[in-house]
Amino acid sequence: MLMKKTTLLPTLALGAWCALLTAQGQPAATARPPAGQSGATTEPADEILPLVQFEDAPLVDVIKTLARQAKLNIIIDPRITAAGQTGKSPPVSVRLENTTAQKVLETVLNNNNLRLERDPGTKISRVALKEPPTTAAGESADIFLQFFNAPIDQIFEKYSDLTGRTVLRPASLQASITIINPTPLTRTEAIQALDGALALNGITMIPQGEKFVKATLKNPATEARDIESMPPVVVKTLPESGAKDVAPGIVEIKVTFSKAMADNSWSWSSAWPGSTPKTVGKPRYEADRKTCVLQVKLEPNKTYVYWLNSEKFKSFKDQQGHPAVPYLLVFQTTDKPVASRKSEVANPEARLPTGDHSLVEWSDRVGHMGSHPRGERPQVLR
Repeated sequence: MLMKKTTLLPTLALGAWCALLTAQGQPAATARPPAGQSGATTEPADEILPLVQFEDAPLVDVIKTLARQAKLNIIIDPRITAAGQTGKSPPVSVRLENTTAQKVLETVLNNNNLRLERDPGTKISRVALKEPPTTAAGESADIFLQFFNAPIDQIFEKYSDLTGRTVLRPASLQASITIINPTPLTRTEAIQALDGALALNGITMIPQGEKFVKATLKNPATEARDIESMPPVVVKTLPESGAKDVAPGIVEIKVTFSKAMADNSWSWSSAWPGSTPKTVGKPRYEADRKTCVLQVKLEPNKTYVYWLNSEKFKSFKDQQGHPAVPYLLVFQTTDKPVASRKSEVANPEARLPTGDHSLVEWSDRVGHMGSHPRGERPQVLR
């Protein structure tokens, strides 16, 4: 409880309200002492203060004020001072009761990703930046997102900085976003955090090629009622599912979807071990981005089965990120070998074997294949 003599001190040095009070209700220290004086008071450094409060105060001034009250001789990393002078350091607002100046100082430093380095020999402490942790992938975690009811333009500007893409958005798209992370994030984590915050506000970020990303607003009244909002489906395969007269040899399996698909992302999977043929090359999409092609080597007199997407593997996706509906592709080869079927790809009369998702689980965006449940064993492309 504060005594009746307790007052708030308007401090010009801090440019904001500041209260730093002793147990008797008197000011423990002002924000800036006269030039040439240390600013130390006669109160013990570990004295319990009934109230310590700063509102929108400059970070460097808060650090100096608390250090004087705690009787600490400090030097501040020039990068911290420079950040304060350029307005890159966020203002400090804190209110703590029944605590010491040193504990408040430690709290302020920790909240701003700073640390206090003590030198027992010189008794001078250094306020420095914390070294950013490094992830296993070698990506530094040094990004803080500090947005409180921020206009959408600020969020898109940060998103563009992190992704290197230009954000395309309708002028009517407006929102206020709040996202504050207390611990540092990697670039990838920061992008994921922004995606999540935008999604909570009904905004989806859709990559457009390599240089752009489109921001779209979901409309609950029309969502899932048009073709673009529905998942893609397989509309054609070569060979057809159920074909029993597919010629063996080196051929290209083609799978055509109902929508343009995301490139470098597919799931050709086996229904059981050995149900898929040996692959000859990496999957690819034709120019229309609807037809995926996989070159394989078919053996004579054999039944082949592919899952194109499944419950576990869903990397066949459209450009909006919707996974394709799983499709089972089954066909049999004859006993008549063919030297090479590469030239028959363009021949609509040719029967080409189709692969299922058990052959390859691949996604450049995901980055790894993960675990494979029994009965669905992706093969490594060679």
